[in-house]
Amino acid sequence: MEKISLPFRIENIFAGFAKVGGIIRLEGDSVEIEFQTMDNVVEMIKSNVRNISIPVADIEEIYFKKSIWGNKLTLRISKLGSISEIPSQEAGEIKLSIEKKHTESALEFIRKIDPSAVDYRMK
Repeated sequence: MEKISLPFRIENIFAGFAKVGGIIRLEGDSVEIEFQTMDNVVEMIKSNVRNISIPVADIEEIYFKKSIWGNKLTLRISKLGSISEIPSQEAGEIKLSIEKKHTESALEFIRKIDPSAVDYRMK
């Protein structure tokens, strides 16, 4: 099975003073998320790298939204505890900003998690 690592970012956390950069990937029956929080000014203050593992069975919904203002990959998780460490998660949802050059990888990532997603929930 081909592994797909997808870089992402989460902007404007902590009232715009910080942002998150990371990688999301599928490994076996779980989605692995590695991320680091850094200041939004000089990017010199960084947290330790955190790792979160989410079982694929806990993913209720996954979709990709293309926009001229940026692409978003959204995951809705059934267990809040598994994503509580991710800044800006809200009500079991994680919204990750994906660069346009990684659009095809994002769609392939969704297909690997949910093969029945014919249109990949492109919104």
